[in-house]
Amino acid sequence: MQTFNWVAILLLVGAAHGLFLAVTLFNLRRGNGTANRIFALILTVFAISIVLHTLAYTHQHLLQYPHLSKIEPTLLFLFGPLFYFYIKAMTTSTFKLRKQHGLHFIPFLICVAYLTPYYLQSAEAKIRHILADHGG
Repeated sequence: MQTFNWVAILLLVGAAHGLFLAVTLFNLRRGNGTANRIFALILTVFAISIVLHTLAYTHQHLLQYPHLSKIEPTLLFLFGPLFYFYIKAMTTSTFKLRKQHGLHFIPFLICVAYLTPYYLQSAEAKIRHILADHGG
């Protein structure tokens, strides 16, 4: 059973730094605005993923917040489309996000749909799953 240590604190400081940079990029009015906003989304998803992974690593804290469990796997499906759109926005000056680009997020939506029964469970049921997953 892990508790917070210097590695967890360092990860959380890095996540906070990523969120600060994301807010800065999102509000930046110079340069490629579309690319900046997409990269801000990438940083936000990455920071949230770091926080959730740190909570899972120190699973005592995950037991305190069981509704945050199993969110991180869904976030992994966002990185591919977001990086693709970021590269498109950086290399194509006329790039704009359109409705058909939403198709790239179908794997994310499938993962959310698959995990929805778990998300709808009570906190007690999630705690039982967490303890079973972590051998506790």
